[in-house]
Amino acid sequence: MKNLKPHRNNPDKEARVEYRIENQQDFIYLWFEVKVSKSHVSKKFESESTDNWGLWDFDVVEVFLQKSPGNYIELQTSPLNQWFSLEIIKPREETAPLKSLGKSKIHGQLTEKGFQGEFIIDKSIIPGVGPNIYGNLTACLGSQEQRSYYALNINKEDCADFHRPELFLKLD
Repeated sequence: MKNLKPHRNNPDKEARVEYRIENQQDFIYLWFEVKVSKSHVSKKFESESTDNWGLWDFDVVEVFLQKSPGNYIELQTSPLNQWFSLEIIKPREETAPLKSLGKSKIHGQLTEKGFQGEFIIDKSIIPGVGPNIYGNLTACLGSQEQRSYYALNINKEDCADFHRPELFLKLD
């Protein structure tokens, strides 16, 4: 497995996020393992609900995907198998509930070393046209005071910012 890149201002220098991505005919398979000393979680969110607004304020692994410039989807999972999904129309301005997950599956679970999980993403739910898939895999870890960020392609500014389609990579 490979490691996500840490943001340069991360307070936690010990955490690691390993991942593996497979781009198959009908699905994107994404596995991850987060290694942290303590997971930051909240039980106030529902398990397996697409509408866990604010879940990203706790430990999550996120994936952002699109087929062509324009709208993209955001999927998240937490160590307590809580998840969230959203279609982004204009970053930080306009969003819409994701109408369907199709045959996608999302899973996260606590482990002795942190948490692990997987996204099995039905390509039919990814917005855009064309055969290629572009995206970013990210992790937000720790409490607000000690928040650390990781990504396939991390931004260079002082604050981590994942709603940046121009930083999405082609997923082979």
